[in-house]
Amino acid sequence: MFEGVLLTLATKLELEESGTERVSIYVYRSDAENFVPCGRFSHNPILKSKGRAVLPANQGGIAKAWEQGWHFNNAFPEDVESKAYREYIRDEYGIPRSTVRGFKMKPRCLAAKKIQANDRPVAVIVAESTEAGVLVEQDLQNLLAGIADEYGRMVAAVDKHIPDPNLAAEVGL
Repeated sequence: MFEGVLLTLATKLELEESGTERVSIYVYRSDAENFVPCGRFSHNPILKSKGRAVLPANQGGIAKAWEQGWHFNNAFPEDVESKAYREYIRDEYGIPRSTVRGFKMKPRCLAAKKIQANDRPVAVIVAESTEAGVLVEQDLQNLLAGIADEYGRMVAAVDKHIPDPNLAAEVGL
């Protein structure tokens, strides 16, 4: 749904064609207290592919941005396949180690911005990279602040049309 918008954002962010980065938008579902991924862009088809259908509102960089408005982390352990990496994600973000093992994107750098519409939080935009130091915090913060209102209005306009993944699963989709 939001891929075209995220392609535009990826262009503004100057994401590398090497495919180490991606941008995603997650819409908040207050009834279920979780986030639904509604768009993703990466030059890398593996990082662009679908991941979890819902994300708990109390886990990850998404939760930190949701609570604080902005979150940036460029201090992940270098070896993303190590136990230390999984424990870092568990301790820093509350995501179980078993869930981390299944991540298609194991970030070394992460930025997340809460998006609002009419003074109501509606979504979180996430930019992440498998390489440390690729994303510059101040540049990202400035760019995402500049588009937050536009994206918030867009999410609010289509919010009622975003499918609920739990209902889809119940009917066999």
